[in-house]
Amino acid sequence: MEWPWLIYRLPKPTHNTGQTFVQLQPLDFINRIAAFIPPPRRHRHHYHGVFAPNAPQRALIAAQTQKNFVPPNEASDNIKKVTLSWARLLRIYEVNPLLCTCGKEMKIIAIDTHSSEKWRILSRIGWPTKALDFDPPADLN
Repeated sequence: MEWPWLIYRLPKPTHNTGQTFVQLQPLDFINRIAAFIPPPRRHRHHYHGVFAPNAPQRALIAAQTQKNFVPPNEASDNIKKVTLSWARLLRIYEVNPLLCTCGKEMKIIAIDTHSSEKWRILSRIGWPTKALDFDPPADLN
């Protein structure tokens, strides 16, 4: 019995051939997908170097960690002082996303996920409220 071919579209073209899809028979496709499933009862993380389980230097590093240990209540105070807002972490090309055109820094007071509320806010400030149309899928034939 002849099986139908499956076409898998690649997320981006391959770097050497520019191929955008792979045409496979169903069993070949299942073989390729099954290769990503890890074997049962096996660790997926392995440590090397000084972090390896039997490394001679591991005891020295563990001792240093115990020496620098901070109790939880003191650690939380230090974390609050060091933690930055997400906007400061998102700075790209020295642009602050929370900086208003007047020069003052904005403060986020709420995050709204309701679509009618988003439409109301966008129409009030004059931004487009219609979703963009995407290109139709390319014909692979």
